[in-house]
Amino acid sequence: MPAKLFPTSLVGSYPQPDWLIDRARLSKMVPRVRVDDLWLPDPKELEAKQDEATLLAIRDQEQAGLDIITDGEQRRESY
Repeated sequence: MPAKLFPTSLVGSYPQPDWLIDRARLSKMVPRVRVDDLWLPDPKELEAKQDEATLLAIRDQEQAGLDIITDGEQRRESY
């Protein structure tokens, strides 16, 4: 397969799943420091849920045929 002239990649952040972050609260603020209570999963499960969201973002990018895959910034409260 010949090399692509312009490799494709996600630019910016990939939307987080609704079950991961409180979008209603997030839409009313732009956190400049950590706001741990924006995350919806229990703190004990948060890392695993963020991993799950990251894998979903990666799969979507792979299915779309992107050349350069990112984590979609699934662990960021705000973009």
